[in-house]
Amino acid sequence: QEAAAEAAAAGGGKARPPLGSLCSAMLLLKGTVYEHLENWPLAARHFKLALREEPLHYEALQRLLSNHMLTAGEQRELLDELQERLGAEGHEWLRLYYGCKLDPEKGRQLAALHAAA
Repeated sequence: QEAAAEAAAAGGGKARPPLGSLCSAMLLLKGTVYEHLENWPLAARHFKLALREEPLHYEALQRLLSNHMLTAGEQRELLDELQERLGAEGHEWLRLYYGCKLDPEKGRQLAALHAAA
């Protein structure tokens, strides 16, 4: 936090976003360009890289799923990777949300548990 405060003071009081967030945003932008060019493999690659760089970048996951860019196996692989990272970073709610988005059966089970409670 001290480094962030020093960077904010050096930048005229404006806090700079973390480097991972900038890299993730650039990867999302590249993925969006490839998506508009209908180059689905490269779009999917960049969206996955954006998520790996910044697991909180929900828009990258949304683009992957809304355009059906992942196979079932790729979804499981990505879910496992994101579950690990989000669990380690203390984002339990987002870990559950991503689990429901990537695995509809898990979503149905959670809904049934919530309805029974």
